[in-house]
Amino acid sequence: MALGFNGLTLKVLGKLRYVVTINLLAAAVNVLINLLLIPRFGALGAAVGTAGTMVVHNILKQRITSCFRHQCFRPKYFPFYGLITLCAGGLLLLIRFFHAGGIYVALPLIGLTTLLVFRASRHF
Repeated sequence: MALGFNGLTLKVLGKLRYVVTINLLAAAVNVLINLLLIPRFGALGAAVGTAGTMVVHNILKQRITSCFRHQCFRPKYFPFYGLITLCAGGLLLLIRFFHAGGIYVALPLIGLTTLLVFRASRHF
């Protein structure tokens, strides 16, 4: 949620009405801002208007998400988060720094690591 997946978090929490409302509001504001900015500034106006709308859209979703006080990171799952971090870091080291045989070695390593994480997740 803190990393930008707040729209998906709202959907998972069953707050679809909020998601739809924010999306419709953002679409309407985006059209209005672009109608004002594009005739005067062209492509730059479109870029600024759309980027500004996207920022406000994300802020609104983040604000709504924070109102539900959902605890995302429970301490009992910290070992699992650590395992994911270790596996991702290990893969990065193998693939990036040791040039572990290209994609033909990287893909099986990623597959095995994913299976390891899935198998370990059964205990959480």
